[in-house]
Amino acid sequence: MPRGKAGRRKKRRTHAPDAGEDAPGAAAAEQVPRSFVFKSGRVAGYVKELAAELRQLMGPYTAAKLRERRRAALKDYAAVATPLGVTHMLMLSQPDEAVNLKVARNPQGPTLTFRVHSFSLNRHVKALQRRPVDPAGALKTPPLVVLNNFGGDQRAHMRLTAVTLQNLFPAINVANMKLADCRRVVLFHLDKDTDTIELRHYCIRATPAGVNRGVRKVVRTQLPNLGKLDDVSEYVLGRGYTGGGAGAMSDSEAEDETAQVVLSDKYSGRGNVKSQKSQVRLSELGPRITMKLLKVERGLAGGDVLYHAHISKTPEEAAALRRKAQEKAVERKRRREEQEANVERKRAEKEVKKRKRDERRAERAARRAEAQARGEDADLSEDEDDDEDEDDDLDDIDPELVRDPLEYDADEA
Repeated sequence: MPRGKAGRRKKRRTHAPDAGEDAPGAAAAEQVPRSFVFKSGRVAGYVKELAAELRQLMGPYTAAKLRERRRAALKDYAAVATPLGVTHMLMLSQPDEAVNLKVARNPQGPTLTFRVHSFSLNRHVKALQRRPVDPAGALKTPPLVVLNNFGGDQRAHMRLTAVTLQNLFPAINVANMKLADCRRVVLFHLDKDTDTIELRHYCIRATPAGVNRGVRKVVRTQLPNLGKLDDVSEYVLGRGYTGGGAGAMSDSEAEDETAQVVLSDKYSGRGNVKSQKSQVRLSELGPRITMKLLKVERGLAGGDVLYHAHISKTPEEAAALRRKAQEKAVERKRRREEQEANVERKRAEKEVKKRKRDERRAERAARRAEAQARGEDADLSEDEDDDEDEDDDLDDIDPELVRDPLEYDADEA
């Protein structure tokens, strides 16, 4: 058991060190974006797979085992997300043959709706690769975000899209960031001709530069077959086999000088040590998504429509819609206040009737006691019938007065 200088035991297993507000990572942990990824309604099986793979892409700051309900809407998840500190929600739905992806900022919005034109799952991407990569270790750290071709676009909805996509993932702090945490890249590419956005997910790999394939295999502890060689130098120099030997390098494995960097710290993989020149490569993990922005709403799945890909409104029409929404909000508030006042009035009347009933019961009990003292029978059945009628009136509260204003509006509509 660990002990300090004075011999006192330090409880490290069950007592975590105090992390106050001034701790180095306390402020950064609060600013990390956290997300929910879920599907809504009835969707196909491949859409369910896409939702599960999007959770991997958004990890590790996402709910990996979120329990979903088919009829739950975006606002239902928002009610749970706010106390948990969730900042973004991604919802997949399939209202028709097409697939929609909603990206919402919790709790005030905005909400971006994308129409998914096409996508490929992880298994489809791996089927096209000669040597698929195992991303288990890379999924433990958040990815780096690359926005390509968004810079020169001055349209307001595209600038909002770029900011929203960038804020889905934690920001990079160059001063405190570790090189070993840079394991993945998420790329968003904007095609300005079609206004489609391509999403790609890559894993970063590094291999020692300036080393031929034979030595690289030895470094990776892959034991070579030296049965046909007279000396190990033949394996290293590439002699002894037809076509150049084990150490020869094919044209596809030629090293790119622009992809070689000097590592500032130790990196994942054998031979990637500090101050060592390594070659950086990207291996695609999936999924691939091709989508187009369909609609931008000001609030959380509601509010003013700031942009729509198929519907355009004049400033006068937009102002009329805002005025109509404000009038509806004022009317809803007035109805709620009226309902609350009616409920309070009913409760006050009920209290008055209850007090009068108790007084009559006390008076009737006194008369019955007097009659019994005189040896007479008191007929009080009519008074009791009146009390029963009043009890029925006390329980009769109009259900129209306690309904939800939203339900009231829906019935009227």
